[in-house]
Amino acid sequence: MPCPGRYYVSDLAWYSPYFTKVEEFGFCKECYNQYIRNTPLNIHIQSVGIVHKACACAFTHNVKQQWFLAVGKNDINLFKKYVEKVLERNRDIRDRIARLQILTTQEMQRKQSLISLQFLCYSRGTIRFDESVSPYQHTFNDISYPSSGYAEAVQIKKQINESSKTFNNYIAEMRKLELEHFLGIYLENE
Repeated sequence: MPCPGRYYVSDLAWYSPYFTKVEEFGFCKECYNQYIRNTPLNIHIQSVGIVHKACACAFTHNVKQQWFLAVGKNDINLFKKYVEKVLERNRDIRDRIARLQILTTQEMQRKQSLISLQFLCYSRGTIRFDESVSPYQHTFNDISYPSSGYAEAVQIKKQINESSKTFNNYIAEMRKLELEHFLGIYLENE
């Protein structure tokens, strides 16, 4: 079977350096046989066997260069330092994504609360017990509203709009990080 590359697949034989987990930094059997098996440093790569969890092959162009550099100098520590740097970056991205997911959830809850409060303010502004009495006039930003409830609803609408912008910014940043993590853009920029 050809190398799956950055695509996640399951039920394949995987290999990984002894200092990592296959889910973090694994190589497919094809890449192992082609680039690693016949090198003196292959003793530092372990066979994990068939993994049922979906994994992606980490043997990208930059990883290949670092592997051959380490093989040329017969020093696994060169490769280990590179791998640890990549893993640290991956963990950092995953942590940032997790924080953004929490912030996104909180912002969504805030927005839902504001919408409920806005509805209550509008409702309070429309209730009149005596039709003969004119409603209380309230001014906000030089605009006259029939009641303070309407004015509060307008203020809340501004908060809802800000909340929507914040929510969209969190989503955009999260998608960017997920794309960076999935495509391995950080590997190509080093």
